[in-house]
Amino acid sequence: IMTEETNASESEVQITPVEASVLLSGAEWDPKLLATTLAQEWEITVPEKDLPADASESLVFEAEGAVIAVKLFEEPLPAEMARMHAAMNPLWPQAGAMAQLHRAHLAVAAIPKTASLVEAAQVLVKVVSSLCNQPSALAIDTGSTILGTDGYREGATVMKGGELPLFNLVTFAIAKADAFTMGMSFLGHNELEISPTAEKPEVIQEFLYTVASYTLKTGKGLRDGQILGLHPEKAQAVRYAESSMIPGLKTMQITL
Repeated sequence: IMTEETNASESEVQITPVEASVLLSGAEWDPKLLATTLAQEWEITVPEKDLPADASESLVFEAEGAVIAVKLFEEPLPAEMARMHAAMNPLWPQAGAMAQLHRAHLAVAAIPKTASLVEAAQVLVKVVSSLCNQPSALAIDTGSTILGTDGYREGATVMKGGELPLFNLVTFAIAKADAFTMGMSFLGHNELEISPTAEKPEVIQEFLYTVASYTLKTGKGLRDGQILGLHPEKAQAVRYAESSMIPGLKTMQITL
């Protein structure tokens, strides 16, 4: 159950370009292959004039209301960050190995021009999904977790049916009694947190997914004091407070 929004704006959320990294086995990639894949899979055209003559140069082009930038870095992501992000995906045991094995990475950014931040994020997913076709691509660091290339591409396909590729953009960290999101803040909204509950993990995830999806589709974020709950008779006020699970971050805390 969700009550009407209040007039208060979301607290302390700063909008920035959406980003992701493609972990590579070596410092090489093929911009022309990206252009071919984008045209075939997403009907996105990269102008010939924008393709760099050398793969060490950045690729910058416009697509669907966003400016896309792809840059090769001839070194891996910082080891500790990659390790932490890998640990956020317990469903893919190879995440940790990919974090350790990669030797270079592509930094990909989508900057909204006429697109909204969420629309730009969808363009980013199309580009990164297409980069999964690169022979040197090992995995994708979404900014909060590490996904396999096959899993990332599969998650992107929901856009062909008009759905948001939520699992490519937001990480749902589900424990036995509580949960939180990572990635909502990249999209202009507060992270969500479920206070300790007796509900089953799959129920918690479905509820979090529903709230996150509603928020991103409508642009209406939760408000401090808003009444929300899994069961109408138990619905309580959402609290905007210091997270008990993410040090130094305030989250929208929901009691089920």
